[in-house]
Amino acid sequence: MGLAVLALRPTTPADAAFVAGLYAASRATDVAAAGWDTATTATFLRGQHAAREAAFAGTATDDVVVEVDGAPVGRLVLARSAGVVHVLDVAVHPDHQGRGTGTAVLRGVLADAHAAGAPVRLHVRATNVRAAALYARLGFVPVDDAATAEQTAGTVLDVLLEARP
Repeated sequence: MGLAVLALRPTTPADAAFVAGLYAASRATDVAAAGWDTATTATFLRGQHAAREAAFAGTATDDVVVEVDGAPVGRLVLARSAGVVHVLDVAVHPDHQGRGTGTAVLRGVLADAHAAGAPVRLHVRATNVRAAALYARLGFVPVDDAATAEQTAGTVLDVLLEARP
């Protein structure tokens, strides 16, 4: 068995079903905890996905599908502003996680940004232990920026991380 070929290509309207399915799959565990029926879950995910896509449309500078051996398995959305690269979304379908795909994609983002002297920032849910561990391995550290941290009753839900060149 040969090495897997990783490729990034621009997201197109033809990818809409894949992107929606990836979003739903990546949120499945969180949403299942709500205990909703299938119809309510589907409605919620459609609404959240639509809102997210609208937000990306206004800020994203790069929106790519991640392919392994020609098959779509993930997505990367970036926004570049004021000398900073912001990772708005990086997702690998749960069926393809644990194979180094997300690590390779983020290493590429870091290499490009750092070659240009730019830091890379992203947000991670405090409860997303697996992603936080990946980001720590890649050199991301928490940024003390109270203006960007979402807080509820003193509990940080979203942590801003940064990796500097």
